[in-house]
Amino acid sequence: SSGINAEYGVFDLTYELLLNYIAQLSQSISFPEVSFPVTVWLKKFKKKCNNPKYNSQMKQLLEKMETVSRDITERRSSVTFTPKDLEEVTKWENSLPESALTKYFNTWIKIHRSVAAAQSAAREEEGEDGEQEENIMEDSGSDDGEEDEVEAKPGPSSKKKTNKSKKSKSQDTDSANLGKNVNGLSS
Repeated sequence: SSGINAEYGVFDLTYELLLNYIAQLSQSISFPEVSFPVTVWLKKFKKKCNNPKYNSQMKQLLEKMETVSRDITERRSSVTFTPKDLEEVTKWENSLPESALTKYFNTWIKIHRSVAAAQSAAREEEGEDGEQEENIMEDSGSDDGEEDEVEAKPGPSSKKKTNKSKKSKSQDTDSANLGKNVNGLSS
């Protein structure tokens, strides 16, 4: 079970990074050319992969990439400047509306992070239930008057609190960045 979770975790992280990278490139005048090798690789991956979840995610990504490539190629056809004119290229790129890939990435990341936060909260709740059971068993098992010593000793629960505070700090950072789009701007 943990092997499967690790596999999904690795895939989700890889997919998030790839999606973020492609979404950033989707605002570039050169997106159709730059995305071509990635498109070829994703199609090969889809053919070799037997996991339906992975295949559906890759299919969605490929569809968005093809849509953005067509849009940019169409918009580029009316351009009168050359690639050497960097000021015009930058102005043109800045005038582009938010791409379908950027919208998809922003939506995907919000959903993915909220699901991950809910799963993390559920795991912490399960861990706290287990801690309470351990404490009840420790208290009921010491009839020799050692209860004061057991309570005074730092146990695994103090370490878990430290880990939880680190987790909550990273979750606070994630939730602070949740409303920002791929370009770091608030959406």
